Amino acid sequence: MFLYASIALGKFVSASRFFIDSKFSLGIAGVFICIMSVLVSVGIFSAFGIKTSLIIAEVIPFLVLAVGVDNIFILVHCFERYDRYFFFPFLLFFLKFLISN
Repeated sequence: MFLYASIALGKFVSASRFFIDSKFSLGIAGVFICIMSVLVSVGIFSAFGIKTSLIIAEVIPFLVLAVGVDNIFILVHCFERYDRYFFFPFLLFFLKFLISN
């Protein structure tokens, strides 16, 4: 899953820009966040004394990983499609609004 998400997110243009164009670190970070979310949720439930079952140990990590990796692809696709020149002035206006209040 690490390799698939890391390579499939980007484009392969040249070997010298492979790690930049393929978004390799973004794919690894996304899968890492999914794995950490499962570990943290199991830790929180263990702290409250809720016992783990076979479903938590075997099924939930794969579901979280599948949904998380899918969300990574959706976010990257939307980020590549939106018009940055339209969004940046809106972001500045929003930040000024937040600071003034």
